Amino acid sequence: MTTSIQLARALLSQAAAVTSVVSDRIYIGQIPQGASAPCLVLRSVWSEPEYQVAGVSPARNSRVRVECIGKSASAVDLLAEFVGAALRDVAHQSVSADGDPLSDSVTIWQLGTHESDVGDDRTYHRVTLEFRMRWLQ
Repeated sequence: MTTSIQLARALLSQAAAVTSVVSDRIYIGQIPQGASAPCLVLRSVWSEPEYQVAGVSPARNSRVRVECIGKSASAVDLLAEFVGAALRDVAHQSVSADGDPLSDSVTIWQLGTHESDVGDDRTYHRVTLEFRMRWLQ
């Protein structure tokens, strides 16, 4: 079964502006020890099937959090803009990864969440964005 994280990772990996900054450093759940910045961390906040009068539909709804991490506030703000441009307002788009189809119809909305913070030692900066996704399995 395809997950919202797989869909978000596929879309971000195909966005030239995003990969020009993070290369292939798009991680799921947490940053691996020893990984370098800039990078992205994708987290699933929630995911559930879509229910209709007739029962469970083939659609799923979810909320995905994307953490943009870098060495300066300006670099992270730019990366967050690239991520937003890659994911927001995706409408009924087919998504595949490595030639394998993941979904025939993905729709994404950017939510109002845009949080900024800095690490305790001030060596990294982070911007957190959230997106709502709906897709057909």
